[in-house]
Amino acid sequence: MKVLDRYITRELVGPFAFGVAIFLSVFVAGNIVLRIMRVAAEYHPSALQVLKYFLFSLPEYIVLTFPMSVLLAVLLGFGRLSGEAETVAMRTGGVSFQRLMAPVVLLAVGVSLLTIVFNEGVVPRANRASEDLYAQMIGASEQAVQDHPVVKEVRGGRLVSITYARRLYPKRGLMEDATYVGYRDGRPEFIVFGRRAVWEGRTWKFSDGLIQYVSSLDKATVVIPKGQDFAVEFRVSPSEMARRQRSPEEMTWRELRDRIAVLMERGVRDSKLYELQVQWHHRLSVPFSCLIFALIGAPLGVRSHRSSASFGLGLAVLIVFVYYVIWHYLAVAAEQGSVNPLAAAWAPNLVGAAVGAALIARVSRWGH
Repeated sequence: MKVLDRYITRELVGPFAFGVAIFLSVFVAGNIVLRIMRVAAEYHPSALQVLKYFLFSLPEYIVLTFPMSVLLAVLLGFGRLSGEAETVAMRTGGVSFQRLMAPVVLLAVGVSLLTIVFNEGVVPRANRASEDLYAQMIGASEQAVQDHPVVKEVRGGRLVSITYARRLYPKRGLMEDATYVGYRDGRPEFIVFGRRAVWEGRTWKFSDGLIQYVSSLDKATVVIPKGQDFAVEFRVSPSEMARRQRSPEEMTWRELRDRIAVLMERGVRDSKLYELQVQWHHRLSVPFSCLIFALIGAPLGVRSHRSSASFGLGLAVLIVFVYYVIWHYLAVAAEQGSVNPLAAAWAPNLVGAAVGAALIARVSRWGH
């Protein structure tokens, strides 16, 4: 049976590589190249900047091609096997369709795990680098306003502080509804709340708020009197704070988790939090769509007639289109708070798994 597994795997590897190349070329032409052309026409960046931006933009789209390519590989691979009547011969030899699915499932799980590793170790860093390069090419500075910034200050490998604000105005050096948590030996020592915090050199001056001392010896709350302020030494400037704020696509799974925890602790319940939660769940659900597409594609690829590669490609595009329409609709609904983020992220996979199981059972009964 190991010979059979190797044979089927070889039938899938070629179409998988073909799918990555085809789908990636579509993404590159429709997204990266168009953006580069607009920037080149208006801002005239250097050729080196353009090349770096192009290369750093690729990983995000390479990951997106993996599930689609698994689907195409299974459709084309099993389509060729059934077209050559090899599945009939295997069936006659006592090999069940479920057994034929074994190398398919192993390949899909392997690609899913590869996608998770790629998403965690490569894509966030590449996205951050590409956005920094984009800002350099167009000469952009930090955003005028940022909602819910969170900054951790670490010195000598130890956490010194966490700063959070409902809103940051980098150019004005102003935070609204700001919170500063000072740490000592890894434990919170005091918390400063302020309706406003103004940057003055190396310090933030909090006003219209209070101070809570939370160490074991100094548990107390002090109100900051009106007309006065409380200065907190902070080595991160407002512009640096703005630069440190990453989009969900630029965060690792752990960074997303930490940002969500901070926002929930501060009582934030808005589209920003929901977006982060959706992205956090997608870091696992999207990679495992490779397995779902494999379960759907294998039984659909088994046909009694010879099918062309164009038919398999068209069917793959149709299935991917339906899947991602549902996926996108649920993601938008979750970001608006209408659907639970966990349900929105995993529902397409659960529906796809049910469809795949039904198709596999049907093919098995037909004896293909």
